[in-house]
Amino acid sequence: MDSGSALIIPVGTPSLKEQEVCYSFPIVEQYPVDIIANQILRLISVLQGRIHGITVEYQDTKKDSLIYRSFTRVTSQNCTLIFGRYLGEDRTTPSISKIVVPKKQLELFADGSGPILTKYAGNDGQWGIDCEYFIRNCKHTHNPQDGRRISLQYCRKNKAVCETLELVDPVAGVPKSLELKEVFDDFVAELRTIVQSHISTL
Repeated sequence: MDSGSALIIPVGTPSLKEQEVCYSFPIVEQYPVDIIANQILRLISVLQGRIHGITVEYQDTKKDSLIYRSFTRVTSQNCTLIFGRYLGEDRTTPSISKIVVPKKQLELFADGSGPILTKYAGNDGQWGIDCEYFIRNCKHTHNPQDGRRISLQYCRKNKAVCETLELVDPVAGVPKSLELKEVFDDFVAELRTIVQSHISTL
């Protein structure tokens, strides 16, 4: 299978204009989260606006008489999916590059240098205060206003070892490494729960 290919699924045909638009989905599934992310995109394309509480952003690429539409961001109250990871030669259909769910974020890179996991390290009672700053400034481990540590970051320090993520800045009482498979399983389960909550309202 060509790593630069994309699966093209025509949109429904209520009008001539919509007949000219096709959704373009990435078909390269480098990580387990790629599978669930792509399933979410296909579900959104089929339901076409019937899922309440979800905002969708996309980019259009025109070729001949068709417009190829690929997703760039999907946002709900408890989740943000950003698509900006281009794999192979395809530069029009990005794969998932960042997942943001409550108290954790996962970043993925096309060159295989990731993933990078960022976890909230503050007290649960202060999440409401720290939430916005944590999401917007996940690379900052401390809140500049009061100096509190609000995040922990894990990454692959040894690119040859793919099974674990290592804590970048060791902290007493915090696991120094995490199994990568468990990290992926956690995010897949989180996304399934969030998606199911939206589907149940249809």
